[in-house]
Amino acid sequence: MQDCHVINECLSLQLDFQLPDRFKLEYSAEDEAKSETPVMIHRAILGSVERMFAILLEHYKGKWPFWLSPRQAIVCPVSEKSQSYALQVGWFAACFSTPR
Repeated sequence: MQDCHVINECLSLQLDFQLPDRFKLEYSAEDEAKSETPVMIHRAILGSVERMFAILLEHYKGKWPFWLSPRQAIVCPVSEKSQSYALQVGWFAACFSTPR
């Protein structure tokens, strides 16, 4: 993703020398006389979840798109008459006029 002339890389590839040894993994080498310990490759397409959310947050400048927003609907009363219904429904938000 690119925003504000910054290129973010999410992909991560890592070589793991410890887990194959810990699980006692082996394979036959070319001459098949001796066994070798493999090297594991871990990949993360999106990197860590925290880094991906930070990139999305920066990209959308804090205004999440509808499909990603944790709050997709709010009941906002427009008059005193509808305030009791808004409280009955359970979702209530203080409405402030903000210029866009």
